[in-house]
Amino acid sequence: MLRQKLVALLKECYWLLEKTVEGPRELRQMQEQVARKIAEFEGRQQVQANFGVSGGKKVA
Repeated sequence: MLRQKLVALLKECYWLLEKTVEGPRELRQMQEQVARKIAEFEGRQQVQANFGVSGGKKVA
């Protein structure tokens, strides 16, 4: 139960990062760190972050 709540809070971090981090490189790095932490709490072994840039738009 606590893990589920923590994962939900971490998923909200994406929105907060987009609002506060200015540089695209830094934003991507932080999003990947959050994705790895979410995967760790969800019990996954590996994570592939799907954050890229396509046509000038961020793909999440």
